[in-house]
Amino acid sequence: MFIEKRIIQGPDRYKSESKIIVIHETANARSTIDNEVSNSNNNWATQYAYVNYFVDDKRVVQTFENGYQVWGAGPTANSKAYSQIEMVRVSKDKFPDQVKLLGQLVGKLSKDSGIPITWNVLNGITTHAELSRTYKEVNHYDPESYVAMQGWTLQQFYDEVIKAAKGENDDMDLTKLTGQCAVDALGVAWISNPGGAILYDEKKKPTDRVLPLGSPWAFHNTDDGMLSVGGLIDQKDALIKFNRGKTGGDYRGMTVKVITDDCYTQQQPKTGMPGVQKLPQGELYLVINQSEDKKYFDLGVNQWVDTSKLNIVL
Repeated sequence: MFIEKRIIQGPDRYKSESKIIVIHETANARSTIDNEVSNSNNNWATQYAYVNYFVDDKRVVQTFENGYQVWGAGPTANSKAYSQIEMVRVSKDKFPDQVKLLGQLVGKLSKDSGIPITWNVLNGITTHAELSRTYKEVNHYDPESYVAMQGWTLQQFYDEVIKAAKGENDDMDLTKLTGQCAVDALGVAWISNPGGAILYDEKKKPTDRVLPLGSPWAFHNTDDGMLSVGGLIDQKDALIKFNRGKTGGDYRGMTVKVITDDCYTQQQPKTGMPGVQKLPQGELYLVINQSEDKKYFDLGVNQWVDTSKLNIVL
């Protein structure tokens, strides 16, 4: 999940108790996420309202930092909220995707804050409606009517948000996942965090980039719980298959894929040898033997192949 950031600069920053994550809906059938974000950023001071996020069926836009009070659900709720999220209205056919994206965001916020993934108005996920009933400081009851308009029950909505937040509606069975990496790579990591994996720079400082749930990334080393994928990610955000040829030094019996259009067999496992037989790009082969330096494989054609022309299939 990629999070766009369009942070409001004007409001003061006051720390919240960070006990709840609040869900709203905009109640504007003609609006878009860009309209809502622009309106919030430009008019927060006169409307006396702004939140941390806007979500539609495809995008998440952050407009204020988490853990700071916003003007969204009344004084008591605002002081307790780690983050408040506005759902931008979408059509019925897009609503399931919006709920899934909302849940994935909730899962990320829960991980970052320690707030449990459960519906609880005091310590968990809640809605503007439940806060209105609890504290009686405002009389807004969203997103209940919006959910009903989509033909969903509130219980169905609650259940699906929880499933998405926990990643239960995503097929992340490692035995079913397949990927590729260079022969000398350490393995492949699939992003398993419902909120995606934050990409860190070489100094382990977070960047604005988030690798999406389910995406595969080859990694070349591990360092103090971090994986190098062209940047660093937290190993806890991913499911991993190691390249046993790299880790154990024996590639025999592993499957490789030809990745270039100039892959030729040769009679000896050394550089400068003439090509004998061209292997089709995209074809799969089993490694029968390997050279001592692991730079050439015998793929069962009694010839040697340069491993830079191949990927390991995991």
